[in-house]
Amino acid sequence: MARQTKKRPTQVMISGIPFEIRYEEKVYALEDKEQKDALVGFTRGDQRQIQISLTENKTEALIESTLLHETLHAILYLAGQSDILEGADPSEDHDKLEEGLVTALENGLSQIYKRNY
Repeated sequence: MARQTKKRPTQVMISGIPFEIRYEEKVYALEDKEQKDALVGFTRGDQRQIQISLTENKTEALIESTLLHETLHAILYLAGQSDILEGADPSEDHDKLEEGLVTALENGLSQIYKRNY
């Protein structure tokens, strides 16, 4: 019996707001004008869009993990927490603060999901 492949979602609803999910060969940050540093994924909260890199995520498990990670960024954005993290300490790199928080949540939630579902 052939194993059925799960269909990748093209949209996720977060607090009733749809975010488009785009799967692209390479993903870059908005401020990376020369496009040197490809990312694993990127959330554009103001555009209600999540981008997932197919080049950097070589397996479906990695794609799912990155989608969870980027969804957490979108949740923080919609809740206004990205702005709060940015204002928490202007001398610090707020992106690192948010990234650390999101990575911790992603790791914890993915383990809960894997063990219980």
